Amino acid sequence: TSGGGGRWVDEAVERALVQSTVRADDEATRGQVTPLAPHGWGAPKWVGLVIGGILSRIGPSGEAFARYSIAYHYVRNSLFVRRRNGEDGAARRIP
Repeated sequence: TSGGGGRWVDEAVERALVQSTVRADDEATRGQVTPLAPHGWGAPKWVGLVIGGILSRIGPSGEAFARYSIAYHYVRNSLFVRRRNGEDGAARRIP
């Protein structure tokens, strides 16, 4: 993990990670993903806790996490604005 500042991965890898995370979240939100379990309930809670624990140890922290989070939310919100307002409306609303 990255203790304080600095990058936990290089910028190109970070950009690809943000884009793939937004894409996966978007597909899940829009119902375009096959459920993990046949009943559609997803994975058991303990699986989520284990994955969360692992990611908190190997993922970004501190300034690196803040940088990732800002990039993630900017891309996610930009996608929302583009879908809702079209490219012309997005050009007027997104800096």
